Amino acid sequence: MAQIAQTGIAPVRGPARDALTLFDENAALLRAPDALWDALVAKDWAGVFGPLRGLWDESCLVLFGHALLEKLVYPRKSITAHVYRAYPATDSIADMDAWLAADLSADKLAAKPFAHLPVLGVPGWWAGNAAPGFYDDPSVFRAARCLPLAPHK
Repeated sequence: MAQIAQTGIAPVRGPARDALTLFDENAALLRAPDALWDALVAKDWAGVFGPLRGLWDESCLVLFGHALLEKLVYPRKSITAHVYRAYPATDSIADMDAWLAADLSADKLAAKPFAHLPVLGVPGWWAGNAAPGFYDDPSVFRAARCLPLAPHK
């Protein structure tokens, strides 16, 4: 509401409203150890689902976005959530909700605070991810984009 009050309703929503729309439609909340989160942000799929796989037992993943939930009615390997890191001390949905209400801000959303996660790769969420080679699919488990280097002077 503050964004609309500030900029009005226009054909272009702006970074904060774009991110909020993405959050509403496709977000998941993840409370996880730093090592798992850092590997997820880096799209280090071999780490996230290999040596760090056990850290999923110490994590809490809550699907939030309505379109994400609708896609999972017909599960397929490529369904990917935009993950927002959560810091509540417990896995209580009420605590997570209260934490989220206090944490979300236009500035934070505009900074694109999301990591990508093919949700059916989460250990225990889909039987198929126990198969050898499941994570070797580059059309789903994509490498991180490299930013071009500045020209050498």
